[in-house]
Amino acid sequence: MLYQITSGSDTNEIQINHQRRSGPLPDVGNFMLRLESTTGKTIYASAGLHGQRMSAEARPNVVKIGALSYWTVTHATPNWRLRLLEPTLDDSRVLRLISADLLTYLLIAFPLVLLPVWFAVRQGLRPLRALGGQVAARAADDLSPLRAVPDYAELRPLVEAYNALLARARHSIKRERTLVQDAAHELRTPLAVVATQAHVLAHADDTTQRAAALTALEQAVARAAHLAQQLLTLAALENTGDRATTECDLVETARAILITFSPAAAAKDIELSLDSPEHLPTRLDVATFHSVLENLLANAVTYCQNGARVQITLQEMAGQMHLEVADDGPGIPADERDQIFERFRRGRTESRSGSGLGLAIARQAAHRLGGEIHLKRGLAGRGARFSVVWPIETR
Repeated sequence: MLYQITSGSDTNEIQINHQRRSGPLPDVGNFMLRLESTTGKTIYASAGLHGQRMSAEARPNVVKIGALSYWTVTHATPNWRLRLLEPTLDDSRVLRLISADLLTYLLIAFPLVLLPVWFAVRQGLRPLRALGGQVAARAADDLSPLRAVPDYAELRPLVEAYNALLARARHSIKRERTLVQDAAHELRTPLAVVATQAHVLAHADDTTQRAAALTALEQAVARAAHLAQQLLTLAALENTGDRATTECDLVETARAILITFSPAAAAKDIELSLDSPEHLPTRLDVATFHSVLENLLANAVTYCQNGARVQITLQEMAGQMHLEVADDGPGIPADERDQIFERFRRGRTESRSGSGLGLAIARQAAHRLGGEIHLKRGLAGRGARFSVVWPIETR
């Protein structure tokens, strides 16, 4: 009986391997098997398995026999255990087999399926190509809105977003042109004074006349230099680049700024005071804070009458920093408060000369700190109170 089992198994194995060699992978290698009793005695084994020791584990794994690797799986019953070994296939051989099998179907499917898909995609992308053509054909200075693409709802958000970007660019360019025009207008007066007084200074014979011309010349040069510095400061604040933040004590910084304004305030008998904690450590762009406080103080000291009071308040509340500069000066008429932060805007009733940029710089600096500036009623219900609030940066 043992001989019959062995002979029958050997014949089956030969037939299986013969069929495999006549298939698409003739060099794949021979299928092998081993039949054992439950005690481990070999009942039948393929020729390549004679003398090979194998693990008794039943889960599928990979074993090395000679130079080849085999997938092996075991099936056990109460009376015997059958091990099957199949040569492993590398990925390139599997891919070649799949490709050879699918090539015919792909060649058939290409004209029937792929070409219609390609045509549909090409037609579907035509509006996008047309939109790209609109953008590419534009002149460098053409910021007019794009024409809407009809019947294509998918492209409308893109067109709307692009047109919104163009609108912001138009607004920015308009502001820059207005700034250049206003700056040229403002600089014309001091430069005209410089030219006139320089002529007088060069041709005057009277000492008194020469002294008056020299004084007027110095004032005009100082005004032009101040205006140029204000314009540079405003341009730097409008730059949207990264801010350089540092650790500082805001109270100490405010005190240092107040010291620089003390001589001008003392000349007009203006009382400067600071209401704040002893220390306010924080992290911020110190140069931008200087622009806020210096311009608000300059505005107060310039336009307040002799003997006025200017109070600066610094405090931290609910994760925000609060700065106030309040005075009991003449204040700002209610109908001018909405425009007071515009560039080159001065009060209609104000006779003192100024660049008209101080409050515009203060507002831009407040925005650069991430905050807002507001105008309120000043001390004792009089004057002006500029309130600046910005979030405290996490350390």
